Amino acid sequence: MSLIRCPECRKVISNKAISCPICGCILVKQSILKTTGKYILNFISKLFFVVLIPLTTIVYNNVSKDMRLLNDINNILIGENQQYVKECFGDPIFKSFNKKYKIEENVINNKYAIIRTYYKNEKLVGFFITAKQDNQKIRIQEQFEDLCQNKPLGEFSFTDIEIAPKSINAYISQGISHQFYCEEYYFGSDGHYYNFYFMYLDYGFNKLTGSSNNCYKNDKELKETKISEDTKRSGVNIDRKTSYPNTYGIVDDTDGIYDMISSYIEYDLEAFR
Repeated sequence: MSLIRCPECRKVISNKAISCPICGCILVKQSILKTTGKYILNFISKLFFVVLIPLTTIVYNNVSKDMRLLNDINNILIGENQQYVKECFGDPIFKSFNKKYKIEENVINNKYAIIRTYYKNEKLVGFFITAKQDNQKIRIQEQFEDLCQNKPLGEFSFTDIEIAPKSINAYISQGISHQFYCEEYYFGSDGHYYNFYFMYLDYGFNKLTGSSNNCYKNDKELKETKISEDTKRSGVNIDRKTSYPNTYGIVDDTDGIYDMISSYIEYDLEAFR
């Protein structure tokens, strides 16, 4: 048995006493409070180490993973090895091989974008990145950002692009709700010259504004632009000032890739959303 002092009269009494035999102070509540406090502190300590720290680690890892993914999307480069691209983005959900041009197409679907990559001899010769949402997170590669006023997809319209397009192609698929609008540009930087594409594909975010006027005739910026007769007959007329591309692509001087990007009838678009 241990001795303690009564909290009221300060006389020495047994620690097992329910009340002080001298002043009558009830001691059970004090004991319960001390015991309960110890249990609460112990519980909080266990909760912190067993639940909160692992949960914080999971959240941190997920944020880091998302940041790495965005960084990889925004820094993909022509000439990358096919295996390296796979390590960055994972397995494709769709593959095809064009025998005529000997080009392999892979379609990758992730949280932020649908990425279509094109390989020749296991080297990346072209890619197209379609932003799923208008959240301004998909950026053009840094060395080419001045082409679109250093803005990400969703913040610049077709007329905000610094130079006039080399050509425009558009169509609406018969019987299938696929709308395709593509402006092709030729742009060089640091000795590397590529074909650039800014596009609207209907599995990305939609910031496309129709026009009642013939956009190809009335847009002065397009006076030197090649526009096919099929495009003029397609019925796709947009207001380029208020329409925003959801896709950009960079292609090395390789035949065949444009034919592959402009066709996606066989895709299940719901799998992309």
